[in-house]
Amino acid sequence: MGRFGKNRERNRRAARWLLGLSLAAMVFFAVRLAADMVYWNDPRHHDQQLEPWMTVGYVARSWDIDRRSLREALELGPAPDHKSSLGQLAHDRNMEFDAYAEDVMQTILQEKAEAE
Repeated sequence: MGRFGKNRERNRRAARWLLGLSLAAMVFFAVRLAADMVYWNDPRHHDQQLEPWMTVGYVARSWDIDRRSLREALELGPAPDHKSSLGQLAHDRNMEFDAYAEDVMQTILQEKAEAE
């Protein structure tokens, strides 16, 4: 087979692996996109009542408002941890969740009024 034949076969094998990995990544992201589309097109996930487990991003998506403006209105600033739940944020402010949720809901309603 010679020196060049071995390199050609090695290159083909590498190309097949890269193609396989690319297809696996494409399938992964396609499934994720489809799952998100199904989830957020369900009307039960729109304008949800606030719960302690929800993040600011989830609330913004549910109520169809900009996440950054909601974070700014709640005076959270650009935090490195975007996964803090409303329950954790209430705890950090030494507030009961219901009182904090009421403040967040007022902020949401103001943001929606400004957007219209």
